[in-house]
Amino acid sequence: MQSELLLFRIDRPYLLSNFCNKNSLWLDPTLNGIDYTYHNDNLGNFSLIDYFVCSPKLVGSSIYNQILNHGDNISDHLAIMCNFKPNETVSASKMNECVLSKLLWDKANLGLYQAVLCDALASISLPLDALLCKQVGCQRHSVELERYYTDIVGCLNTAAKQCVPSSKPRLQKFWWTPELDELKLCIYI
Repeated sequence: MQSELLLFRIDRPYLLSNFCNKNSLWLDPTLNGIDYTYHNDNLGNFSLIDYFVCSPKLVGSSIYNQILNHGDNISDHLAIMCNFKPNETVSASKMNECVLSKLLWDKANLGLYQAVLCDALASISLPLDALLCKQVGCQRHSVELERYYTDIVGCLNTAAKQCVPSSKPRLQKFWWTPELDELKLCIYI
């Protein structure tokens, strides 16, 4: 079974670690003791800035990471590889649930989307104290602002689910056009 992992390239590992902790993601920060994935031999710079991130629900056992340091790689980033056995409790049907659908905005009724989104956004209460706060670096309103942001994103997602058709990735052919749809219909007539 093959599973996709996200590969992150980041120069501030604590940000990635905090992100993974808040979102319950698996992060492999060590790459099994490998010291660096980025190198600039001329400047003598070596940094570990490439990581694998994955849902712990997918990762089972036998995690093995490897830096692929081949002579033909002219990049200053070394390729990294992660091998693991998927969690056996994840069935094929649950794996399909992990595949995100692609929104087909070109086929959407944008007027309906706008109306649904406006109605949803109107129900969000504005955190006026937070928005009017003039204190630089203020942390008092962070919870309110995070809730406000989450509510806006929720409205966007809900409106899109209601009004924008979607399909599984790779189901749509990038080269398929409406003209080809008409020709296809003519074949069956």
